[in-house]
Amino acid sequence: MKKSSKFLLFSFAQILISNFTFSQVEFSLNTAYSFSTPNNIIGIQEKDVLESDLSLSNITGSLASGINFGLTTNIKIHEHVKLCLGFDMLQGNEVLFSNYDRNDTIIKLTGTTNQKRFTPGFMFHFPTKKVNFYVKTSLVLPLKTESEFYETSSVKSSGASIFTKRNLMNYNFNLGFQYALGAEVNLNKSFKFSLSLESISNNLTVKSSHLAESTQYNSNQIENLTFYDKNTNYHKNLNNFSNNLSYNEFTSSDKAKDELTFAHNFSSLLVKISFIYILKMKSE
Repeated sequence: MKKSSKFLLFSFAQILISNFTFSQVEFSLNTAYSFSTPNNIIGIQEKDVLESDLSLSNITGSLASGINFGLTTNIKIHEHVKLCLGFDMLQGNEVLFSNYDRNDTIIKLTGTTNQKRFTPGFMFHFPTKKVNFYVKTSLVLPLKTESEFYETSSVKSSGASIFTKRNLMNYNFNLGFQYALGAEVNLNKSFKFSLSLESISNNLTVKSSHLAESTQYNSNQIENLTFYDKNTNYHKNLNNFSNNLSYNEFTSSDKAKDELTFAHNFSSLLVKISFIYILKMKSE
């Protein structure tokens, strides 16, 4: 019984290895530009129009706008189906989160992001004589996401700085989804060119933050702050044991402050260009 089981397992493994070894594999270099999704509100803009008339408006967008680079391996598992394993990096643009412009004072909050993500999924092909159309669906697994936020205040009439703050933020792991519609053109037997329109849906909750810079009237204030003032850990719930003066009178200044977590939007629309090398291990 044991011998027959081992034989069956060995045979099954041989089939898997042979199919994988001799399947068609593609290696793709990708570059893309991601646009913020326009329907996500991320902040508020307050501005004096005529010194007395106040204008209020929502700021929309996400932290995921910017340049993307990536590598993708496509493994053909069926005539019209491929397993896709992608690795992407985002170099985010500067994004405006809030803008306060009143009474000769300007206060701005902006942020930039670097993100590395793994995107496993499936591609479904619909070939024609000259162009292969495809749809793709993938999971988005953020491997590492870091943001820098800059808060600045200045006098509008003179431009003199009042204060500056630079905050570094890390995020929890939150699963996202990616969808794509594209077309491929065969350049020759070994290379293809691809153009696609893709959508990423992902929100990340903040895990921790660190105040890395703080000045007031061009004077460095960071040395005067405690560990509690400079570091924050974010949680789903707070209670009277949390390291937060609002809930716990025995708060320690040598530990990070505890706060409720919140989410930042990383959804975007991408226009992607890919150059694909085809490795055929067997004749089809």
